[in-house]
Amino acid sequence: MQIHVLGLDLYNVSQNHSRLKQPIPMENPIQLQVIADSLHNRLHNNAVHVPQLPQVVASSLQVSRTPGAKPEQLHALISADQSMVDGLIRICNTGFFGNFAQLDTDFAQLDTDFAQSATDLAHLDTQSVIAHLGQQTVADITLALSLNAGLFNAPGHTQYVVEQLRQAILCGLWSRQVALLRRRHIEAAMICGLCKSIGRPVVIEAALDCAVRHRMHLSYQDLMILADQFEYGATQKVLATWQMPEVVHAVATHWLDYRNAGEAREQTMTTVAGARLATICHKGENPVAREALARDRVFTDLGISGKQLDQLCELAAPIAAAASSFS
Repeated sequence: MQIHVLGLDLYNVSQNHSRLKQPIPMENPIQLQVIADSLHNRLHNNAVHVPQLPQVVASSLQVSRTPGAKPEQLHALISADQSMVDGLIRICNTGFFGNFAQLDTDFAQLDTDFAQSATDLAHLDTQSVIAHLGQQTVADITLALSLNAGLFNAPGHTQYVVEQLRQAILCGLWSRQVALLRRRHIEAAMICGLCKSIGRPVVIEAALDCAVRHRMHLSYQDLMILADQFEYGATQKVLATWQMPEVVHAVATHWLDYRNAGEAREQTMTTVAGARLATICHKGENPVAREALARDRVFTDLGISGKQLDQLCELAAPIAAAASSFS
């Protein structure tokens, strides 16, 4: 499909996944058309670079979702990679996961709980972490720890990839928080949030390579337009390569239209809510944006009250700090 934007026909992989609602000014529409054509061809011909997950992460995800798998199996996998062990313990020592594992809807003791959780988790080893958080959450943390700029090749533009990966981690953390608040679909929430738009760095890397080959320059705005247009197709390729669970595929397919997500509707709504919170709550105090968040249909559909939404928004600082601990 083609989308007309200020005279520019941009290919879109799926009619249901266009996010350009109004004309957006561009520095060079003709140049962007050339790059869009190249990206379309690369995606169609499977000629984009999709990074492989580190073996410890791929194996951890597989084991954690295998019925009957023993915690000792996951422990053995992670313990063989000292950098992953160090990262896992570092994340737990923030107190974020220790506090939220026991979360209820009363956040009044938030600061005290975080401090106590950090003390409780200060001397954890991998086995204790798995026992405390469960196999799937631990495996999802290893996935988040692996999402770094080293997976992609974007010379001179690494900051753009880092920005997208941080947004993915924020979405994963917020989605898990929403699930914990509702006490529903907790185990799938983080991985769905992490992977919802994981194709965006793939698009950025490919677009920059196309620009080099065509001796053209892409601005940050150009890259975001291309990422918006091609993220769906790129995300599907990443999820297939990484052999993600079916629910992750379903959420990535339907998050722009969660009412048609079928059996994955609630998981998709949870991810959408997480994405909204990740976008709005990390842009500083913005009353207009906060009001728009309160009017967002997804929170009503999830049964989240205005008071609960306010309480969620109060967690912006702890969640930002937790996201930073992954880098």
